Amino acid sequence: MHITKLMLRVAALFGTLALLHVGAIYSGFYGGKVWIDMPLHIIAGIALGLTWIWVADFRAARGVSRPDWLTYSAALLGFVLLASFAWESFEFLMREHFLELAHAWKIYPPNLSDTLSDMAFGLLGGLFSLPLRRFLSRVTLDE
Repeated sequence: MHITKLMLRVAALFGTLALLHVGAIYSGFYGGKVWIDMPLHIIAGIALGLTWIWVADFRAARGVSRPDWLTYSAALLGFVLLASFAWESFEFLMREHFLELAHAWKIYPPNLSDTLSDMAFGLLGGLFSLPLRRFLSRVTLDE
């Protein structure tokens, strides 16, 4: 798949994620019986994994050699885990320093198991991005 097409698909995935999150806030899905948090973290993990893949493809197009499959996969999962940790830290800082805004954005105080499960679902999405990349390389929208 051409690098630009992958970048556009990743950007569309992040946009979809943002719309789903905002829609879930305004429809009350975070507070109700519909558990939207897990699918959104999986989608975020997929988007982050595809972002890593896009960066690797971009570098490969510039002549930088790719690492072996194990190193490539471990780096992808490390990137997803680091980004998930950064997001959870952002949520924590929002609750600590901007409480009114955190409530408006439905960022509630989680416990340790909630934070770890959010990160685990992000990693699961990162794992899904590896086979999804192969699928996306076979499917083209304009050809």
